[in-house]
Amino acid sequence: RRVREFVDSLAGRLLALTAVAVITGEIFVFAPGLAGFHEAWVRGRINLAQVASLALTPEADLAQTLEDDLVLNAGVQRVALQREGERVLLLESPHAPSAERLVTYDYTNASGFQRFRFAVETFFAPPGRVLGVLAPPRFGNADFIQIVLDEAPLKRELNGFALRFARISMLILIAAGSLIYIAISAVFVQPMRELTQAIERFRD
Repeated sequence: RRVREFVDSLAGRLLALTAVAVITGEIFVFAPGLAGFHEAWVRGRINLAQVASLALTPEADLAQTLEDDLVLNAGVQRVALQREGERVLLLESPHAPSAERLVTYDYTNASGFQRFRFAVETFFAPPGRVLGVLAPPRFGNADFIQIVLDEAPLKRELNGFALRFARISMLILIAAGSLIYIAISAVFVQPMRELTQAIERFRD
């Protein structure tokens, strides 16, 4: 009964309105944060893959075991560059999937909404997906660099980011709601309560 009375009271309604406003703000912060984390993780893999591919020169003849080690350390399955309309394969794992099995994320001209969509798709993706990511290279001149990688580590890191964000958001929500409730109670609710009591005494 006391909980129902509090919910129906002015203070309870103001507290609920504050909670809705804070949650809405957190959602608008969470969306670009999730997209930024997704892109930063992918670009980190791209940079590692391109650094690993720098070991290759036109004269280099790497053993398959060394090439497998480079691919494994970079966390990718295939690395390729597109230069002047020509695709150059730099590194490839013997277990790399075919192009038909890839889910492609193109960061070369992606808008903010597309970046957010990539992150959401990864967050809710079924297990076992393999990504093909296109992005501008960090080193050298090329149209774009393509890497192929397993999505499972990215999905795991993305879920961890979302969980940490939810915990921090909950703490912020509790702190902000408490402060606003205390301030509103002191400035508005308590004087209104005192006024109501005074009117009741005058009526009596």
